Amino acid sequence: YLAWFVTLLLLFDEKNLVDSFVATLIYWSAFTFSASPFWTTLMEGSRYSSFTYIYKNYFIYLLVCWLPILVIIGTVMGVLGGFNPELMNALYFIGAFVIFYLCWQVIRSKRNPNIKIDFNWKAMSLMTWFNPKTWLAVPPGFLIANYSDSLSVNIAIFYLSGIPFFLLGVLCWSLLGRQGAKISKNKLSYFNAALLAFFGFYLLYEGFQIIGL
Repeated sequence: YLAWFVTLLLLFDEKNLVDSFVATLIYWSAFTFSASPFWTTLMEGSRYSSFTYIYKNYFIYLLVCWLPILVIIGTVMGVLGGFNPELMNALYFIGAFVIFYLCWQVIRSKRNPNIKIDFNWKAMSLMTWFNPKTWLAVPPGFLIANYSDSLSVNIAIFYLSGIPFFLLGVLCWSLLGRQGAKISKNKLSYFNAALLAFFGFYLLYEGFQIIGL
């Protein structure tokens, strides 16, 4: 992996490489360590799963979900130059209701200890496909991924450069979820639910703003 990644980087102009790659690292740092619904749900799910289980499912997720999504977004940004505004507006409402559902699942997981969140690769994929953050926050990232004139190479580097941040993010958010649950005496789920609810209402607000309500 490292040898292939370094080989790709050596193909480009040095100045263009430094500017684009530094911007990409900053972008992935913010993307990974912001408390999005994906990560807050991982915090909750990590309390019931081993690190081996989480990472196994996350690697599957990176291949079957995250890579295709980046290919789709990268192709649209590179070829068509953007998304249909009506589709983007619909994603606000779809994402909001998905997040509210996850919020309810987080709360139920504490009211009934027998109900646990299994954050496997299927759940990760479903959440990512219907998460507006994916379709709103990833496209700007491709604006800085100008490593070469080849769209496929730019997508490959953009995808590979994010993986180390994601793997570290999985560790950090999982540890925070487990330790936070102990520190707060099992009240961390309510904090996670509050974060999810806030983000859900924000998405609804933005959606209504766009349609003029």
